[in-house]
Amino acid sequence: MVNHIGDVRSIVLCLTACSRQMDIVIVLDMSGSYTEIFDTIFVFTRQLILGLPVGPSATRIAVVRYSSFANVTFHLNEYSNTQQVTTATIVDPYSVFRT
Repeated sequence: MVNHIGDVRSIVLCLTACSRQMDIVIVLDMSGSYTEIFDTIFVFTRQLILGLPVGPSATRIAVVRYSSFANVTFHLNEYSNTQQVTTATIVDPYSVFRT
Protein backbone atom coordinates (compact mmCIF):
# COMPACT_ATOMS: atom_id res chain seq x y z
CA MET A 1 0.00 0.00 0.00
CA VAL A 2 1.21 3.50 -0.83
CA ASN A 3 1.72 5.84 2.13
CA HIS A 4 -0.26 9.04 1.53
CA ILE A 5 -0.01 10.38 5.08
CA GLY A 6 2.32 13.20 4.02
CA ASP A 7 -0.20 14.19 1.33
CA VAL A 8 -3.01 14.16 3.88
CA ARG A 9 -1.04 16.33 6.30
CA SER A 10 -0.47 18.91 3.56
CA ILE A 11 -4.17 18.99 2.74
CA VAL A 12 -5.19 19.24 6.40
CA LEU A 13 -2.71 22.08 7.03
CA CYS A 14 -4.07 23.99 4.05
CA LEU A 15 -7.70 23.44 5.04
CA THR A 16 -7.25 24.38 8.67
CA ALA A 17 -5.22 27.48 7.77
CA CYS A 18 -7.90 28.70 5.35
CA SER A 19 -10.88 28.66 7.67
CA ARG A 20 -11.99 27.61 11.12
CA GLN A 21 -15.47 26.57 10.00
CA MET A 22 -15.82 24.37 6.90
CA ASP A 23 -18.23 22.06 5.13
CA ILE A 24 -16.45 19.22 3.32
CA VAL A 25 -18.14 16.64 1.10
CA ILE A 26 -16.02 13.58 0.36
CA VAL A 27 -17.03 11.81 -2.85
CA LEU A 28 -15.88 8.18 -3.06
CA ASP A 29 -15.81 6.22 -6.32
CA MET A 30 -17.08 2.76 -5.38
CA SER A 31 -17.11 1.30 -8.87
CA GLY A 32 -15.84 -2.22 -9.29
CA SER A 33 -12.81 -1.03 -11.24
CA TYR A 34 -11.26 0.36 -8.03
CA THR A 35 -11.60 -2.70 -5.77
CA GLU A 36 -7.82 -3.22 -5.63
CA ILE A 37 -7.26 0.22 -4.11
CA PHE A 38 -10.24 0.50 -1.71
CA ASP A 39 -7.91 0.14 1.28
CA THR A 40 -5.74 3.03 0.09
CA ILE A 41 -8.78 5.21 -0.56
CA PHE A 42 -10.20 4.60 2.90
CA VAL A 43 -6.88 5.00 4.73
CA PHE A 44 -6.48 8.36 3.00
CA THR A 45 -10.08 9.36 3.81
CA ARG A 46 -9.76 8.28 7.45
CA GLN A 47 -6.49 10.18 7.90
CA LEU A 48 -8.06 13.28 6.37
CA ILE A 49 -11.03 13.10 8.74
CA LEU A 50 -8.81 12.45 11.78
CA GLY A 51 -6.75 15.53 10.95
CA LEU A 52 -9.70 17.92 10.93
CA PRO A 53 -11.53 19.47 13.88
CA VAL A 54 -14.97 17.88 13.37
CA GLY A 55 -17.98 19.49 15.00
CA PRO A 56 -21.04 21.68 14.39
CA SER A 57 -19.03 24.90 14.77
CA ALA A 58 -15.82 23.51 13.24
CA THR A 59 -15.71 21.13 10.25
CA ARG A 60 -18.87 19.37 9.09
CA ILE A 61 -18.28 16.37 6.84
CA ALA A 62 -20.57 14.51 4.44
CA VAL A 63 -19.79 11.43 2.37
CA VAL A 64 -21.24 10.52 -1.01
CA ARG A 65 -20.45 7.17 -2.63
CA TYR A 66 -21.07 6.56 -6.28
CA SER A 67 -20.80 3.91 -8.94
CA SER A 68 -23.65 3.63 -11.41
CA PHE A 69 -25.57 6.03 -9.16
CA ALA A 70 -24.82 8.35 -6.23
CA ASN A 71 -25.70 7.47 -2.65
CA VAL A 72 -25.45 9.94 0.23
CA THR A 73 -23.82 7.96 3.03
CA PHE A 74 -24.38 10.79 5.51
CA HIS A 75 -25.16 14.51 5.39
CA LEU A 76 -23.18 17.47 6.73
CA ASN A 77 -25.30 17.82 9.85
CA GLU A 78 -25.63 14.12 10.66
CA TYR A 79 -22.55 13.58 12.87
CA SER A 80 -20.96 15.97 15.35
CA ASN A 81 -17.57 14.44 16.17
CA THR A 82 -14.60 12.72 14.55
CA GLN A 83 -15.37 9.25 15.95
CA GLN A 84 -18.90 9.27 14.53
CA VAL A 85 -17.69 10.40 11.10
CA THR A 86 -14.85 7.85 10.88
CA THR A 87 -17.16 5.02 11.99
CA ALA A 88 -19.81 6.01 9.44
CA THR A 89 -17.20 6.13 6.66
CA ILE A 90 -16.07 2.51 7.09
CA VAL A 91 -17.18 0.40 4.14
CA ASP A 92 -18.92 -2.92 4.36
CA PRO A 93 -17.18 -4.89 1.58
CA TYR A 94 -20.50 -6.51 0.68
CA SER A 95 -22.17 -3.13 0.12
CA VAL A 96 -19.76 -1.95 -2.59
CA PHE A 97 -21.53 -0.96 -5.78
CA ARG A 98 -20.69 -2.46 -9.13
CA THR A 99 -20.71 -0.72 -12.49
